[in-house]
Amino acid sequence: MHEQHHRIAGIAKRLVAEVNSRGQGGDRHPAIFERRLRGSKPVGASVPAVTDIHDRRFDELDAATFHDLVRLRVDVFVTEQECPYPELDGRDVEACTRHVWINGENGPTSYLRVVAEEGGSHRIGRVATRSDARRNGLAGVLLDHVHATTPGLLVLDAQTYLVPWYTALGYVPTGTEFVEDGIPHVPMARPTADT
Repeated sequence: MHEQHHRIAGIAKRLVAEVNSRGQGGDRHPAIFERRLRGSKPVGASVPAVTDIHDRRFDELDAATFHDLVRLRVDVFVTEQECPYPELDGRDVEACTRHVWINGENGPTSYLRVVAEEGGSHRIGRVATRSDARRNGLAGVLLDHVHATTPGLLVLDAQTYLVPWYTALGYVPTGTEFVEDGIPHVPMARPTADT
């Protein structure tokens, strides 16, 4: 595991340096941030203020909030994507897990989970946005928050169709495509400033 972490970190550093040298990095350049926030807003969608980012550990959540976060994940992954897998995997309650989300008028609108892993890396997962709030840059805002508040290497398994989007945020592929729950994914990583 330790050797794999170093291999991924080396690949990520080289590829991010190459991408950044071309001026396409996932830095916090205002034009990149603004471009991500543009897009079509679905009719009737309520887009919350991007300053309302919540970042909590499980023991800081009340039962109703945790229920609403899991409900969003189930709506997106189990119902919408038709992946009948156990959404509650035991990682949500670990002390090393952070739940990061933005609320809208009807509760959580966009969410992701960050889990600290061995070797100092952090795994981003369960990135989900309510269907009526998509294409407003909310997931990008959450990822910007994670990039600014999380030390070390960030890793994730991107759904293949989202690889270009994650690449624009500074992530680079670290392996070959694989299928999980019937959906093609690509492992990716992004070093932060202290990596």
